[in-house]
Amino acid sequence: MPHHPVRVSRRALLVAAGAGAGVLLAGRAHAAGPPPTGGAAAPPPFDDMVLRAQRWLNATYAGRVNWKPVPEDGRTGQPTVEALVRALQYEVGLDPTQVNGNFGPTTFRLVTERIGMLAAGKPANVIKIAQCGLYCKGYPGEGVSGAWGSETGRSVGALRRDMGLAEPRSTLAPTEFRALLTMDAYQLLAGGAAAVRAVQQWLNRRYAAQPWYRIVACDGYAYRPSLAMLVSAVQRELGIAEPTGAVNAATRAALHQRPPIAVGQADGGAAGFVQLFLASLIFSRYDVPFGATFTAAAAAQARAFQEFAALPASGTGDAYTWASLLSANGDPGRPAHAADCSTRVTPARAAALRAAGVGVVGRYLTNATEAFNKKIQPGELADLFAAGLRVFPIYQTSADSAPYFTAARGRADGAAAVAAARGYGFRSDTVIYFAVDFDVFDHQITDGVVPYFTAVRAAVDAAGAPYRVGVYGVRHACSRLAAAGLTVSSFVADTAYGYTGNIGYPLPANWAFDQFANDVTVGTGDGAIDIDRNAASGRDPGQAAVDPPAAG
Repeated sequence: MPHHPVRVSRRALLVAAGAGAGVLLAGRAHAAGPPPTGGAAAPPPFDDMVLRAQRWLNATYAGRVNWKPVPEDGRTGQPTVEALVRALQYEVGLDPTQVNGNFGPTTFRLVTERIGMLAAGKPANVIKIAQCGLYCKGYPGEGVSGAWGSETGRSVGALRRDMGLAEPRSTLAPTEFRALLTMDAYQLLAGGAAAVRAVQQWLNRRYAAQPWYRIVACDGYAYRPSLAMLVSAVQRELGIAEPTGAVNAATRAALHQRPPIAVGQADGGAAGFVQLFLASLIFSRYDVPFGATFTAAAAAQARAFQEFAALPASGTGDAYTWASLLSANGDPGRPAHAADCSTRVTPARAAALRAAGVGVVGRYLTNATEAFNKKIQPGELADLFAAGLRVFPIYQTSADSAPYFTAARGRADGAAAVAAARGYGFRSDTVIYFAVDFDVFDHQITDGVVPYFTAVRAAVDAAGAPYRVGVYGVRHACSRLAAAGLTVSSFVADTAYGYTGNIGYPLPANWAFDQFANDVTVGTGDGAIDIDRNAASGRDPGQAAVDPPAAG
């Protein structure tokens, strides 16, 4: 199942700043995951001052090139935030044909050069834009006056404290102005974790002055931008000149060159590796004390993560653990004890897999089209079992977009999978993994994937419940289906590490296989075979035998 990780923009949450307590999961996790993405969020409450800001924007900039009228509904949302950015772009002299509502590098440069530190005496309309932004964030003010009075200064000071910035100041630097004109919240949101928020504030405080850094939300949710800045901070501490915010080969190589973080190690001088490692554990929902020293309690939580993720359980901050905390696919070079493939496993290939340390192999029950023969071939299971390999079956035709997932399709797929599995002789305790092979958003899980799997389960039950239902997909989809009681096991598509459904979400509690590297060639000559490398948790050992007819 080849995957090509892509960067998928996180849909901005339409939420008002609020407060909420962190939630402990199994005694260690802080929050259930990032806010749901891609779905329709609950609208924020009406605010008279937000309505006033919207009316001012439309009255002031109507008729300008590239102006988009903002809805005058008194509710903060992405259209209002983009309108504030457009207004600022006009005020700093951006070419009107380039005005687009995106606070990008050119806008930031112009704000830095032509406005600088925003305070009393700056252009009135720019101050009004900041005042409107403060109202949209829920901070009080003195109207859309254009005068930088004491109330505006106090609100800016409160905003900066909520961002975690240390310097007491009631003026707005360009980096802070850019952060103001976003949908990010800087107060703890309902369901967010106080420990995650403390890390977000620490990141802002420590790195905000760096040119590569962008101030992150302080809402208690470890979603894409926060994780990207955490990765960038690690890259900067490793000496990587241009942090990218994504774990790459250079990052992994640099991590392997560092000694593991061990009990008693403490940050000193300019280095912050201990705090960054603890921050990574906290972002992954582990309850550790956040500080500059790696304690025995932190080592115990690191070991718990390693055991859960099927990593060597050393209780230290080694390179494999760093990579797995910072990116869904972790280190693709780590040992793999499982694999999946779309080509026949011959005796020579089976021997090559065994030599590479693979003990269980995922193979397809059916073909999507006759043009691509990916299913288990006659006699193949016998060859696999003779080599000491176990097998887990996968059912997938396309399953690569939201329209595929309907109840009708679920009934058909469930029946087809049962028929194929019986044809191969798979026994009744076998888990069949049904694919959700795209970056599915939360509302798509609700609207399509859940009805599909409900129908799959019904079809399996109607056939006498001979098999158990599993899922192949991103972490969020796997966890939601497990929580709904629709699946017993998860085959996680972590090679798609750039998918929104993987970033910021922990491995599902019932994960059995974790696909972390694609298109890897194992063996040579007649034994060469292209596989996807998988970690195995042992929750699904796979099948070591089938009943007749084994040849299918």
